[in-house]
Amino acid sequence: MLYESALPDSCCQTWVTIGLLRAPHSQALPIILGSSGGGLLLLAGIVALLWKCGFFKRKYQAVNLDNRRKSQNSERLLQAEN
Repeated sequence: MLYESALPDSCCQTWVTIGLLRAPHSQALPIILGSSGGGLLLLAGIVALLWKCGFFKRKYQAVNLDNRRKSQNSERLLQAEN
């Protein structure tokens, strides 16, 4: 490829050689699949550890029991008034 200067009083010309390099063939699919699998295993391990420690337990049963007691008490009061 010949490069000529755009200046009007210039008499310079330069040859430019362009060489295209190909990237070495890498196998990205096994890396992606292995990393994804490892990440999922790590996530499962963390969730199992938190589950074992009781992180996901709610106090739903205690709240539900209190609500049942309150509703039973209100029903007894209504029956006593009648």
